[in-house]
Amino acid sequence: MFNVLFICTANVCRSPMAEAILGKKIIDEKLDGAIDSDSSGTWAVDGQPPSSLTISVARENDLDLSRHRSQAINLQLIKSAGLILCMTPLHKKDLLKIFPHYDTKIFTLKEYLREYPPQKQAIDDPIGMNLNFYRRIFREIHEEIDRIWPEIKRLALKIEE
Repeated sequence: MFNVLFICTANVCRSPMAEAILGKKIIDEKLDGAIDSDSSGTWAVDGQPPSSLTISVARENDLDLSRHRSQAINLQLIKSAGLILCMTPLHKKDLLKIFPHYDTKIFTLKEYLREYPPQKQAIDDPIGMNLNFYRRIFREIHEEIDRIWPEIKRLALKIEE
């Protein structure tokens, strides 16, 4: 099983969105036996529900985040992930400080599979912002996952061989 782990700060907005977006792709393509999607936060408090606007935006896109609960990053999550995608360069930097031996699988979502990182490398934190801002962040994350989806499938199916 190839596990993709998404990282943000509190694991209540961006990374749960990413986890759900990828999770739907996995189910839609009947790859739930080959790929798993998970999320965590660098400063997460275990057991927190997503923000209400995260749940609303997910629901607008036929995704259910009502059962998601935050989890703090830990060694087991890092070890079990085949790919770790952070929402900002700071999240990546924090992980590399704590888990330097896993540097080959830690990237920002925006830099992954790009020869040159885009000018805007972070996916902004929507906490405290309005619903339209959350929608914009959801679309941004969705576009990035669509961009890298073929490689995630390739990596997962390579492992299954």
